Amino acid sequence: MDIDLQLEQLRSRVSITPEIRSKVKSAVQRRRSEYDNKVDQMGIPDGLKNLFLLTGKAQAEKFCRQAKLSEYDFFLLIHNCSQIHFSHRSNNPKGRVPRACPWVNVAMVI
Repeated sequence: MDIDLQLEQLRSRVSITPEIRSKVKSAVQRRRSEYDNKVDQMGIPDGLKNLFLLTGKAQAEKFCRQAKLSEYDFFLLIHNCSQIHFSHRSNNPKGRVPRACPWVNVAMVI
């Protein structure tokens, strides 16, 4: 968020007041919440749900040969893993960009 505020300040040549900062922060939080709710409603793709129902190696190999899964399918699996009683962890706190990537826009990190 600070990166976005700094960019906006440079564009408009207006200093960011505490009131503006508060409005931007609440708007970002609202949009983040709306996005999270939307992704939660999508759930886990059926193809990946079926993978966890397989019981044998042969079934898993057949599934893997025929499966067509996108990067977004894996994103939905990770985001919604609690729906199938799994969990995941990240090396980075939620919403934080590693210092090694200062050019990445914070709004892009989910």
